[in-house]
Amino acid sequence: MEKLQLNYNNQKYNIKIRNFYDGISIAILLEPQDNNSEELKIVSIASEVPPMIDSWVLVDTNNYPDIEDVLIENKIIEPDIVTQICYGSQFYPCYSLTDAVYEKYQSEINKKELV
Repeated sequence: MEKLQLNYNNQKYNIKIRNFYDGISIAILLEPQDNNSEELKIVSIASEVPPMIDSWVLVDTNNYPDIEDVLIENKIIEPDIVTQICYGSQFYPCYSLTDAVYEKYQSEINKKELV
C-alpha cells in the first residue's frame, strides 16, 4: 500500500496510524509534508476504555470539527459512524478504520514488534 496522504485546511499531510501511549487506542497523526510548516496534528483521542472492535477510533471533532469528512473522503475511516463515546465532558464519534488502513496499521505494528 502506498503512503497515506491527504489535504486538510490547504496543507498536505502524510498520515500515520499508531498506538496511543495506552497501547490500546488508535492514534491518527497528520504529519505536514512541508517540514517548515505547522506541527504534527493528532486528530483522534485515546479512549478511557478499550474499544469493542480493534479497528475503532475516536475522532477528535472538538479540536478538528471538519476532520471526519476529510478522513472519510480519503478512505481512512468508514463513512458510517459506529457510536458516540463520552470522554471527559465531550462526546466523540467512533468510526472504524477502512480495511486497507487497518491492515497497514497492523503490518506496521508487526514490524515494530520484530525489531
